[in-house]
Amino acid sequence: MKIRKLSAILLAGALMATPVIASTQMASGVEWEANAGGGDVTIPFDKIKADYKDETLAYRLRDDGTYAVFAAADVENLVIPNEVNGKKVAVIAPHTFDDNNTKLKTLSIGKNIIYIEDIDDMDCGELEGEWWMRLPNSLESITVSDDNETFCSEDGVLYNKDKTSIEKYPASKKGSSYTFPKTVKYISDRAFCGNKNLSEIVIPDGVTYLGTYMFGGCTNLKTVTIPASVEFLEMGIFEGCNLTNVYYKGTEEQWKAIEWHDVRQWWGGPRYTMGTPAEEYKKDYTYEENSLIEVLIGNATMHYNSTGSTTESSDSEASSDSEASSDSEASSDSEASSDNSTTDSNSSNSGSTTSPDTGVAGISLTLGVIALAGAAVVISRKKH
Repeated sequence: MKIRKLSAILLAGALMATPVIASTQMASGVEWEANAGGGDVTIPFDKIKADYKDETLAYRLRDDGTYAVFAAADVENLVIPNEVNGKKVAVIAPHTFDDNNTKLKTLSIGKNIIYIEDIDDMDCGELEGEWWMRLPNSLESITVSDDNETFCSEDGVLYNKDKTSIEKYPASKKGSSYTFPKTVKYISDRAFCGNKNLSEIVIPDGVTYLGTYMFGGCTNLKTVTIPASVEFLEMGIFEGCNLTNVYYKGTEEQWKAIEWHDVRQWWGGPRYTMGTPAEEYKKDYTYEENSLIEVLIGNATMHYNSTGSTTESSDSEASSDSEASSDSEASSDSEASSDNSTTDSNSSNSGSTTSPDTGVAGISLTLGVIALAGAAVVISRKKH
């Protein structure tokens, strides 16, 4: 999947401008040295100048009187505090993490963070042209203060406060699959980027937007299930993946109607759907692929009208087998219970009539009475 060089250059220019724009919010007293120039400069943490600095973080004072974190030491566990020097810590700035940060495993975000600049930009592994800020690939878990009004976390994953959007799934988070909260409707750009542990993803019903490079660099990702609710697909969603199967819950016609975005649409370029013919989109893009489906998923097999991945089917079959087994066991138990009940009933009836011992005694008594009666008849006849 190749994107025109010009498009990539334009995107690079736009993203590299971000720290310049953000820096205008900072006080002018100290030069913002950390990773200046779009991340091309890497300065050791102990050499960085800052308005305030502790053992693990460097801060810049913003025009509104709050602090922004703009550089971090290379440590395993990092805590973004609520305040320093009596001032709120409100922003995590671009390029806070750089090539010097290789150890970070847990990131804890304080209650006053209201903005994480370029949080959707993360190292996507081996993808070409990674010029943007990235969270370290070593990161396993993100936690957020319960009192934070902008963000929240669950099981080490970062969401917006109401969990309608997944913001970041750490690159080294363990687990081959992930279950989305049912509240999620939007998956941010590069949300899962760079994770090498995921092999299967089932995107829940109700999600409408799949962000740029969402699974970029997830080299072990093999199967993905996409709901019929999706309306927008951004470029490079599966860039650098090795997909084998994509399961779409809607029809082929529904799939072809989904809007597809490439970098040019950001500047008002032509808009396409997944069903746009190759001869039309190739007027504007130098893709070698013969369909946008191929551009998106490569050589993976596309399944329409699917209820989900093979794993889901297996689970369903296992569930059916389990139910059948349960039914069979229940039937056997019922029959056994019925047999036992019959035996108990017969035993009960037999007991109410006679026991073996009383039966023999009864028969003997009856024979004795008959014998006496017969003798009496014989005696009577002799007398007459």
